[in-house]
Amino acid sequence: MRKRLVFIFVSVLMLLCLPSLSTAKMSDEDFLELCKTGTPAEIIKAIKDGANVNATGEFGESPFVTVAMYNPNLDVLKVFLENGVSVNTTGSSMGVALHHAAENENIEITKFLLDAGVDVNAMDRWGGTALLYSTSNPNVEVMKLLIKAGADVNEVNEYGSSPLHLAVEKNNPNGTLVLLDAGADVNAFDDEDKRPIDYADGSFKKTEAYKRLKGLSDNVKPKKRLIEPKCKIIAANDEMRNLIIQFYNEHYKVMSKLENVLEKGAWAFDWDMRSGAYIMFAGYFHNTQGGVSKLYVRFILDSSGKDERIRIIRTDHFFDSSTSFTPGLPGWLEYELAD
Repeated sequence: MRKRLVFIFVSVLMLLCLPSLSTAKMSDEDFLELCKTGTPAEIIKAIKDGANVNATGEFGESPFVTVAMYNPNLDVLKVFLENGVSVNTTGSSMGVALHHAAENENIEITKFLLDAGVDVNAMDRWGGTALLYSTSNPNVEVMKLLIKAGADVNEVNEYGSSPLHLAVEKNNPNGTLVLLDAGADVNAFDDEDKRPIDYADGSFKKTEAYKRLKGLSDNVKPKKRLIEPKCKIIAANDEMRNLIIQFYNEHYKVMSKLENVLEKGAWAFDWDMRSGAYIMFAGYFHNTQGGVSKLYVRFILDSSGKDERIRIIRTDHFFDSSTSFTPGLPGWLEYELAD
C-alpha cells in the first residue's frame, strides 16, 4: 500500500512539473500560419507562451511581414511593434511590411506604417519599392500617400523599371497620371531599352493618361539611361566622372561580365606575368579643349605577390601618350575583393 501511494505521489509531481499542452511554445511554422488570420488576442497569447516574434519561414518570411501580406487587421501589426519588432523588419526577398500594404491597397495600414517611421524607399530583393508595388492598383490613394511621404518616383528595380514603366505596362491610367504629376521621368529607359510609353497597349492608348504621356515624351529627345558601375568612382570633377560612366556603358558587356566574375570570387582570365600583368581596354573621348583623351582600364595584380588574383581594377585617364598615371588624378574605377 505504501509503495502504491509513493508511486501515485511521484506520478502527480511529474505531471505538475511538465508544461501543459495549453502553454506549450508554438513552433515557428505554426506561428507564421497563425499570423495570416489570427486576432490580436491570439497573437498576444502565442507570444506570451513563447512564440518567436523574429521567426523565419521556409522562404525567409517574418511574422510581421506575413501579417502585412495576409492579415488586414491593423491591431495585429501593433502587437508586434509593442513587442519590440522593428517597423523596418524585412521578409527576406519580400521586402518590408509597407510593400505588401501598398500592394493590397490597404490605406489604413500604409498610413500607420508611414507614421511609425517605415523606410518609404525600402527595397525588396529585386530592388522594388512600395511605390513600385502600388502601380497595379487602380485606386491611387496608397500611391499618393507614398509619394507624399517621400517615395522616389524615379527609383528603378534591378530590371531598370520605374514606377511609370510599370503603371503603363499594367494599364493603370490613374496611376500614370499621379506619377506624371509627381515628376516621373517619361524618357527613362529600362534594361530592355524601353521608355514607359513603349509599354502602352491598345486600350491604354485610348486614355487621357496616354495623350499626356505622349505629349511629354514627344517634347523631349530620348536619352538612354546610363548604368552606374558597381564600384567606387573617384573623379577629379564631374566631367571626368561622366567620362568614366560613359566608358563603362560603351564596354558594358565586358565590364558587367567582369563584375559578375568578381562577385562570385572566381577568375576567368589568363595573365601574362612577363608582360607586366596589364590587360587594357581603351575608349576614346574628346575633352573640352578638343583634344583626344584615352580611358584605360588596367587590371593590377596583388602587389604583395602572394597570389596571382587581380586585386584592384583601375581606370586611368591619359591626355596624351607621354602622360603617366597619378593616383587620385583625374579618376578611376576601383574594385576590391575581401581576403
